[in-house]
Amino acid sequence: MQFARWHSPLVDRVWNRSLCGTSEAYLNWRYKDSFIESNESIHRRLYKTIQEVDREFHSIKAAL
Repeated sequence: MQFARWHSPLVDRVWNRSLCGTSEAYLNWRYKDSFIESNESIHRRLYKTIQEVDREFHSIKAAL
């Protein structure tokens, strides 16, 4: 599938439009395990974001 001449990283083969709206639409979306991260990696990302939000919150709070 292409959009504005860019190949979609989500679809790696020909998009079968006739499947859209049917019970077999999922066949257009092949499972790609390379898009899945480990739980540890997700926890690290969440922890980092929580820390950044906490710092920003305390900075805003101190400025009030």
